Amino acid sequence: MELNNDCIRILNFMAEYDNEYVKLSELSDQFKVTEKTIRNKLGKIEDFLQTKGFEALDRKYGEGIRLNATPELMTYLEKYKKTYTPYRYVFSSDERKRFIQSELLQSEEPINISYFMSVMDISKNTVIKELNEIESVFAQFNLKLRRKPRVGIYVEGREKDKRLALSRVNSEIMTVSDLLNFISTGEGNSKSNTLQFETLFSDIDTDYLDRLLIEIEQDSGIEFSDTAYSSMITHLVIMIKRIQTDRKILVIDAPIDERMYAYEIKLAKKMVAKIEKHFDIEIPETEVNYIVLHLIGAKLTKGPGISSSEEESLRNVIMRMISAIESIYGVAFIQREALLDGLLLHLRPAVNRIRFNLKIENPLYEDILIQYRELFENTRKVCVLLEEYLGKTISAHEISYIMLHFGAALQNSTESEAPYRVILVCGTGVGTANMLKSQLNEVYQMNVVDTLGARSVREYPRDKYELIISTIPIPQMDPSEYIRINPLLMKNDYERLDKLFQKRKNLFASKEMVSIDDVMGIVGKYAKVENEDQLKLELLMILADRVTSKTSKEGAPLREYLKESSIKVSVPVKNWEHAVEEACAVLEDRRSILPSYCASIKEKLRTLGPYMVIAPGVALLHTDTDKGVLQTDFSIMTLRQGIRFGKEDYDPVRLVITFSSTDGVSHIQALRDLALLLGDSERVLKIMNADTKKEIQKLI
Repeated sequence: MELNNDCIRILNFMAEYDNEYVKLSELSDQFKVTEKTIRNKLGKIEDFLQTKGFEALDRKYGEGIRLNATPELMTYLEKYKKTYTPYRYVFSSDERKRFIQSELLQSEEPINISYFMSVMDISKNTVIKELNEIESVFAQFNLKLRRKPRVGIYVEGREKDKRLALSRVNSEIMTVSDLLNFISTGEGNSKSNTLQFETLFSDIDTDYLDRLLIEIEQDSGIEFSDTAYSSMITHLVIMIKRIQTDRKILVIDAPIDERMYAYEIKLAKKMVAKIEKHFDIEIPETEVNYIVLHLIGAKLTKGPGISSSEEESLRNVIMRMISAIESIYGVAFIQREALLDGLLLHLRPAVNRIRFNLKIENPLYEDILIQYRELFENTRKVCVLLEEYLGKTISAHEISYIMLHFGAALQNSTESEAPYRVILVCGTGVGTANMLKSQLNEVYQMNVVDTLGARSVREYPRDKYELIISTIPIPQMDPSEYIRINPLLMKNDYERLDKLFQKRKNLFASKEMVSIDDVMGIVGKYAKVENEDQLKLELLMILADRVTSKTSKEGAPLREYLKESSIKVSVPVKNWEHAVEEACAVLEDRRSILPSYCASIKEKLRTLGPYMVIAPGVALLHTDTDKGVLQTDFSIMTLRQGIRFGKEDYDPVRLVITFSSTDGVSHIQALRDLALLLGDSERVLKIMNADTKKEIQKLI
């Protein structure tokens, strides 16, 4: 026998109880069904477990039912949920729309509605509804969605625009970690992942492409970051499939200077020749340009880099930038040459990204603005030198990566040798890795001997390190073999690392780079803190105010944003994604954000975890200012029942606060008010239980 979706949800819920008993009444309340229905479903779950060779449910009078969640069972269930099992998987609206877009953009022939109905187990009306909503998405790429009775649905437009749209959809569906895991194991991290990957990579020998990129790395002496590797693999797969189906190939409008980029062109032509032979296809010469752009726009984690006629000029600009930062902070970097080399390695491809208008996004951008706002603004000032040199404006995300190098150098000024050898695995690139390395070396007695991408860990000599610390899941490696942390080191990360490493006695403390966790550590030595999270939030607001109050308007107080149209009361939602959609809908209706803002929030929660759950029962939803913000605004939504976001200490969430900001600082006063509000637990509880919007307004 197999399980239906309801049974799977109950099984997942019981697994979260960590081998503790749960009462029938709790299950009944959680899933809004009678206890009799719960008993019937538990019977099916028990039969399923026994047929698969696992223990039956443990029942204890007066305490409830317990799932014996052994590691073997949990491993089996994770694998079970990722495969095409008979139980009905309910795809979210976003998953459905992305899958439909991807299928239509990849198909040479019209697709019948019945295909989508069958694959995703949805009704005809649901398919039609999703098609209506994605028409506007296609329009953004100058594409039209065509529907012909008895023929099917297809996308009309230039091949160039279709390919651009497909790249955007794929980037929204799959994270770098997802792609690395699929190429390594052949499985997605979820059923929707598996469905999408198998569609994109069907009939393509990805093992060969993986070996080819490794060969290119070895022959050229460079190493792609995980992000650059994933981007290249995805591009090559799309290119091969389009040639195999006799579809036109995208022609790059931007000319490639054959003298400046001779090395990249040579590598691209070598790759093309090998791909042509292996897949028995003929690749147009114009396709070489696109591969060249991937090479010159990629972040490279190490290696001699790529030669360039402007190397000396770029080096001089970097030296001026370093001198400017030294002047601002009144320091002389003790590892100036290392900083110069690191920035040169980063800026070689960054310069090309800027020239060819290739966008890059830093997944840590929002956190950087909060924790390192002053350093970010100072980096923006010195980047004017680079902008003058290039004659181009540098995006905030590019600046945030450059900032990480300066942050590492500032902290490295007190770095010393430590006996415990560690390797760092970081998927977002060398700047993030160096920043994290400096933070770890500053606090703990350790020696970070190298920084790697996830693909390189297995080949690294085992006698060169004692421990692996990673910011991302490492494919084909058991989680017990390494320590997983947040790239910006959260409180729980420090707690885990404290148990393994001895702390340094003299911590580097600069007034420009204050660590909230360091402040909290000092406060904890001399005072009992009743609400650590609230204190941390208020301190964060004060530190943010140091930078922003002199240069920017702080915005209106919280109560001025929260009109009746900004409040929703007792909203029924199915899961955290549904909660995000309902919360963002408030700001969309007020014309404060576009739908892309909601999509960005969900993507951040998927890739970075539930960090937006900031207090018990409270989620603060937000994302980057360039993700569809029309005006600064706030909203409040209470939930009819608690929803799990995945943050064990603070789940379930019953209060969802959403805000948008046009400039990253105009919301500071409202956030300060919010910090004070969250510090009053009685008031928060009253808001959660309020029956009307006016009740909530009175409590703000």
